[in-house]
Amino acid sequence: MTILPLTVTVGLIEVGITPPSPDRIQELTSFLGAVTIPTGFRFEDTEVGGLSGITYNRQKDVYYAVSDSQGDRGDARFYTLKLHWSGDPFQLEGVEVIGVRRILDANGEAFPLYSLDPEGIAFTGETVWIASEGNIAAGYPPFIKEFSLESGRQLSELPIPKQLFSPDNPNIGVRNNLATESLTLTPDGKTLFTATENALIQDGPAATVKEGSPSRIIRYNLETGLVDGQFLYMTEAIAGSSLMSETLQLNGLVELLAVSERRSLAMERSFSLDRGFVIRLFEVSVKEATDIRSLDSLRNQLEGITPVSKTPVLIPPEIQAEVIWDNLEGMTFGPTLPDGRRSLIMVSDNNFHPLLHTRIVVFAIDPEYPAKPYQQRVWEWIENFFGSGVDKTGN
Repeated sequence: MTILPLTVTVGLIEVGITPPSPDRIQELTSFLGAVTIPTGFRFEDTEVGGLSGITYNRQKDVYYAVSDSQGDRGDARFYTLKLHWSGDPFQLEGVEVIGVRRILDANGEAFPLYSLDPEGIAFTGETVWIASEGNIAAGYPPFIKEFSLESGRQLSELPIPKQLFSPDNPNIGVRNNLATESLTLTPDGKTLFTATENALIQDGPAATVKEGSPSRIIRYNLETGLVDGQFLYMTEAIAGSSLMSETLQLNGLVELLAVSERRSLAMERSFSLDRGFVIRLFEVSVKEATDIRSLDSLRNQLEGITPVSKTPVLIPPEIQAEVIWDNLEGMTFGPTLPDGRRSLIMVSDNNFHPLLHTRIVVFAIDPEYPAKPYQQRVWEWIENFFGSGVDKTGN
């Protein structure tokens, strides 16, 4: 996704206040550090930037991060990253770029200029799947393709549902730059999920400051190579003012991260001139959702459809205050921490723009239910920050 803000405004993670159930991912419990890769940094004659998706190779303890270069900033490619940690307390200390691999078509050739927009990446254990938004304005459809880690050559591809692209009808399909941004593989390796960032043209409008957008989550069965489910995902509204220019406002589903075969973390990224970047995290489940793959259009049919469930993931106020949020687009689970918690790694896309940053940001997830209500923790943080004597009644 390309965003070129005229000004830089720091955004905050937006916090849901609905308490999640104890067996769910409930909150980000600790901030474990962030490292910035300077814009313009080069590795093996490529500019390291546009990092839109990230995935973890647990066996080698490295990460693969896909760049959304469309060929104008070098050939489409993904990088291999190594994160370095300090011991006590356990914190991110640095990031090292240790490899780069061009992605090539099935004939071993570079993809044509502006024919793809790589956004999501998922590691299988031996290969990587990459999701491209395509370039609808130029007639190139989205794709989900598998690539070799060793050569970067395309090995296979999955069919794109007919609802997502029609070469003959511009009123059907994904909106340009609001397409298949996310990609995740379930822990058993049998299922791949992607999603449209906003509604298909025939399904409804894009998100506004007043309403969300009816996106589609798409589920692939990797044993058959076919789509075996589509599900309605309602995004949130844009976090911004209706008084600001709508041409520089958006909100969409930019990443999915599978927790199990039915549950995933979802990241929504909003941008507006008055709020800057705002990130919302949810745990979502397709378990009770209506399968909509037979529906070519959702317009005027939403009332009869059960969407995926969404439970906000809580972010404590002390984390919100500590972290500077940027254009986050990718996330993956990382190593298990020494205390048994799970790490969550996020990456921000600088869009090769000098006013944005490529950042690796790390959090910890604790499965235990929060001991205190969120509102109580907010007031405790305010009192610690500003001192005692804060009037909690608002008078």
